[in-house]
Amino acid sequence: MKAFRFPLETLLKVRRLREEQARLELAALVQALHRNRQAVITAEARRFQVAQTWPTPAGPAISGQDYQLAQKFLVALKLSIDDLKRHIALQEKEILEKQQALQKLLQERKVLETLREKKFTQYRWEVAREIQREADENALLRLGR
Repeated sequence: MKAFRFPLETLLKVRRLREEQARLELAALVQALHRNRQAVITAEARRFQVAQTWPTPAGPAISGQDYQLAQKFLVALKLSIDDLKRHIALQEKEILEKQQALQKLLQERKVLETLREKKFTQYRWEVAREIQREADENALLRLGR
C-alpha cells in the first residue's frame, strides 16, 4: 500500500506560514502599542511633575523668560500626549483588523487540517481493509492446501 499523501499539503503549509506571519505582525503591533502607552504614562508623569514644581505667587519669583519656557514645555508635553493618544487609537484599530485577519487565516487552516484528518482516517480505513483482505486470502490459501 502506498504511503499517505494529502494532495493539498503544500497549500496547508502555506496557510500555516501565513498564519505564523500574521501572528508575528500582530505581536509587533502589540509591542508598539505598549511602548506608546508607556510613553503617554511617562509624558503625563513628567507634565504632572512640572506642574507640581510650578512656582506659586507666594513662592520665589521667576523671570518672564523662565515662565514662558516652562509654559511652552507644558504645551509641548500636552501636544505630545495628544499626538500619542491619537496614534494609540490608530494602533488599536489596526490591531483589531490584524486580529480579525488572523482569525480568518486560522479558520482557513483549520478547514484544511480537518479535511486532511478526514482523508487520513479514510486512508487508515482502506489500509486496514487491505490488510484484512490479504489476511483472509492467506487464510483461504492455507486451508486450501
